[in-house]
Amino acid sequence: MQPSSTLQPVGTQQHVETHPDTTEAEEQSLPSIDLPPDADFYGDYLQKLKEITWRFEISLETYLMERGINRERKPISSWKTRIKSPDSMREKLIKRGYEPTAENAVYAVHDAAGVRVICPLVDDVASVAQFIRELPCFEVVQEKDYILHPKPNGYRSYHMILARTNDSELDPDATRQAAAKAAIEAQEISLSQLIDQLNTSGTFDAVESKGAEAQTGDNRFEFGRRMCVEVQLRTIAMDSWASIEHDLKYKKDVPNQEFLQAELKRCADEMAATDLSLQTIADLINVKQIGKK
Repeated sequence: MQPSSTLQPVGTQQHVETHPDTTEAEEQSLPSIDLPPDADFYGDYLQKLKEITWRFEISLETYLMERGINRERKPISSWKTRIKSPDSMREKLIKRGYEPTAENAVYAVHDAAGVRVICPLVDDVASVAQFIRELPCFEVVQEKDYILHPKPNGYRSYHMILARTNDSELDPDATRQAAAKAAIEAQEISLSQLIDQLNTSGTFDAVESKGAEAQTGDNRFEFGRRMCVEVQLRTIAMDSWASIEHDLKYKKDVPNQEFLQAELKRCADEMAATDLSLQTIADLINVKQIGKK
């Protein structure tokens, strides 16, 4: 049984090769750290990186709040954000042939800011991905579907790179952030109202997603000089698997590596089958509930 194809954007083809700005190991795990210890590396860009992750988190919080108001099941279990540590970013830039500067960290690669979103079911990943595509404050500039097209080692996840649709400055004052979050929690503000308040220029126009078209050429600023955030969407099972695989990849002197990799691949296939079975059960429950109404 194949996973649902609802993840694929209409009119685009999925690009499932490794993105030139993200190694396979980096794609498989976004460490959940709020702020790197050597944050001065990013200079003036640090606040913008914090802002774009906060803006995206606000969108997720509002999405869940509105689902709750409508008494709908929440399609997100949790999420984690991180800003890539300066040591990792420097190493990555040097490997790519870039000077290890803050500007290159933000514009030459696109995963300085990252968010990992964990969903209960496979179809929830599709629902959240569609919600993200419709956000007026972000443009989806690339998507990669490793759920329909898992990697050879068994890795499954759905990746999106989002760019700001407007790079005007946003006041990052902590009091204002707290007030916005409080309004969401009190259910006194909708997503559209929140976006209007966050947008300092007053003109956020919805844009059509470019889908998963491969980017070509050697242009450091391939998505323009806009702040980007990498979003990874996966189920709870996929996330558990990726965490174990990440440990195996980065821990040295682990005996029987080939055997463990084979076992992980077997587990990945079994967990994918379990994800599909859980989705089928959930669908049958929903059909039964609809029939009672």
